[in-house]
Amino acid sequence: MNRRAQYPDAGPGIRRKPGFADPPKTPSGARRGRSYARLLSLLAGVVAVLGWAAAVVAAPNITGFNRLYGSATNDPNYINIYGSGFYPSTTIKVTFGGAPASIAYPIPTNNTWYIETAVPAAAPAGPQTVVVTVDGSSAQSYWPFYVVGSGPYVAGFSPYTGGDEVTVTVTGLHFSINNAPAVTSVKFNGVAGTGLYVGQDTSLTVATPAGVTTGPIQVTTTAGTFTTSSNYYAPCRITGFSPVSGTPGTTITVTGVNFLGLTLLELNGQAVTPANVSNTSLQFTVPAGALSGPITAATPANPFTTSSNFAILPTITGFVPASGPPGTLVTIQGSNFTDGTSTPTVRIGGQLAAVQGGYSADQVVAAVPAAAATGPVSVASGFGTATSSALFYLPPTLTSFTPGGGPAGTSVQITGTSLTGASAVSFNGVSAAGFTVNSNTSITAVVPAGVITGPISVTTPGGTTNSGTLVFHGAPQIFSLNPAHGQAGTNVVIAGVNLLGATGVAFNGLTTPQLVVSNNQTLAAVAPPNTTSGSVTVTTPGGTAISPSPFTVDTSALGVSVQTSPATITAGGELTWIVTITNGGPYAAPNARLGDMLPSLAALLSKSNTAGGFSTNTSAAVLMASLGSLPAGGSATVTLTTQAPGTPGWVTNVASAGADDGNPQPLAAIVTNSVWVQSAPLLSARLLAPGLVQLSWPSDLTNYQLIAAAAATNSPSSWTNVLPPAALSNIVGGLRWVATQPLAEGARFFRLKE
Repeated sequence: MNRRAQYPDAGPGIRRKPGFADPPKTPSGARRGRSYARLLSLLAGVVAVLGWAAAVVAAPNITGFNRLYGSATNDPNYINIYGSGFYPSTTIKVTFGGAPASIAYPIPTNNTWYIETAVPAAAPAGPQTVVVTVDGSSAQSYWPFYVVGSGPYVAGFSPYTGGDEVTVTVTGLHFSINNAPAVTSVKFNGVAGTGLYVGQDTSLTVATPAGVTTGPIQVTTTAGTFTTSSNYYAPCRITGFSPVSGTPGTTITVTGVNFLGLTLLELNGQAVTPANVSNTSLQFTVPAGALSGPITAATPANPFTTSSNFAILPTITGFVPASGPPGTLVTIQGSNFTDGTSTPTVRIGGQLAAVQGGYSADQVVAAVPAAAATGPVSVASGFGTATSSALFYLPPTLTSFTPGGGPAGTSVQITGTSLTGASAVSFNGVSAAGFTVNSNTSITAVVPAGVITGPISVTTPGGTTNSGTLVFHGAPQIFSLNPAHGQAGTNVVIAGVNLLGATGVAFNGLTTPQLVVSNNQTLAAVAPPNTTSGSVTVTTPGGTAISPSPFTVDTSALGVSVQTSPATITAGGELTWIVTITNGGPYAAPNARLGDMLPSLAALLSKSNTAGGFSTNTSAAVLMASLGSLPAGGSATVTLTTQAPGTPGWVTNVASAGADDGNPQPLAAIVTNSVWVQSAPLLSARLLAPGLVQLSWPSDLTNYQLIAAAAATNSPSSWTNVLPPAALSNIVGGLRWVATQPLAEGARFFRLKE
């Protein structure tokens, strides 16, 4: 409606209130100024009539509009600006986005004034700031005013919620052009509605489409398209959520439709904070203290509650004590331990633990089972199972380790139970050079330097244990031998370290079967027979130790010499063997003895011993003489008298000496002595013819000379050699020498001279 046409005398800055009497008309040339003066006079009279008190006008202030949108074209209604400080005034100006309005009239109402204006054609389209200037003082709107262009504008719609095929009334501007409907479509979140009806330029109706979803309304005309900043809300619906169970702190993703505009989100009646909300999904975090139950989502259209529940799993917040042996009562704290229908199931270290007495949703007490090992605590209820992040520590045990000994740096595999969390491993009190916990039943530890044979110990939060009588053998060492010398059978005390468990002792490589371990520092071993000088070794599970100095065998240097008397013996004569045994040292010869193998054809006539007795092995013709202990530098003599055989030949005597120390010069203690037994010097004579005699004697008597004399009583010097020995070459049968001699008158005597 054209107010200037209705009130032609109104000034450009003043709007006359309908119902007031029109002032007298004046010529148009002087109308504008006089009309404004008369109007002010008239308004002053109105103020007086109405009892209003004149006052100084304060600065203008905008408090609101009759509507926050308008257009310079096809907008039949004026814009009312509400506030204060609009009257009395001389000039009033209104701008929309900086463009001045062509009209601005102050209108009184209910003891105050408002300004009636219209959007100027020059105002830029879109949200703009409105500024009112009264007599030079200005105020601007706190809200943007939407200047509608030539296209449509939606100011509002009703209802703003609903489902399918709901009739919605949309209000705004420019729904028609030249009084003819111009709307070509109305869409709800991108889907066209049905039953569109445009009744007038400022209003239309449309039905929501099937399956309508929450979103903006979009109105399209032949002049353009407008999309609302607010949504039409369709009923929300939850189609699922994941996960279906969890603990406080769990993030749940809810899926469905029409979640935009969410006004409420609850888990079993407890409000939760939504996040990442879209039209088809949202998330929230399960709060502390939440209970199992349905999920409810509400939007401006409706609330929706799931038919299935989100299950709050049991949660373990702690337990006391943190360690203990089987039978210990453990109090477990948390939540959702029971669903109200069954007793919670408790496991400690994977083993079923007996629940003790009463229990509640946030506490249960259970006894540590006998078979339990270090491990987490778990509580299971109808809602699910909770497992503690912390471990319950049982006292550790050690059952074995391998190897059983070794030097520093050896890697040892320790086996036991409840070894998790081990903080220390030591070898007989010496901390391991390093260790690794492989599992609850295994630790690998490195042997440190200086380990003494003893138990291995392990410390965990559950306590400290050791291997008891099962000891780890450190590398053995030998410090000394006492005595450091001796003979076979000597008991030697070996001092050192890590000698426990010794399995063998050897003297210069010869193992002795006789050893006694006294303690970790001492053992005794007997030098075995045939011991020779050299190092002593001790072998234990920890290794083999070598003595720093040798064990020296106390050996003697036995020697044997044999003399015969006489030097030459005639068959059947007496032959004396004088056997001398000497000890050249440096040590005494224990249990010295002489073995003498007599000639087989010689008969023993007598025997004597300067140091002991005799024994005879007649079958072997061996005479044994016991000499006792023969000191270094000492000697013993054995005298044997025999009868020489009756036939000529060599007779041999083999004498040997020995002792229990192992003579290092065995060849020097064996002597072979041979003596020639010659035939008896018997001379035979046979008369071959008158004046010719044949003489013969044993051929082995090479050391005899045939001599002759005129009388047997002649002095030895008167006896003369009959022939030189070389001439005696006639040997009868190779057994006798033969000589033929002529005989002169008278007697002649012959004899053999040695």
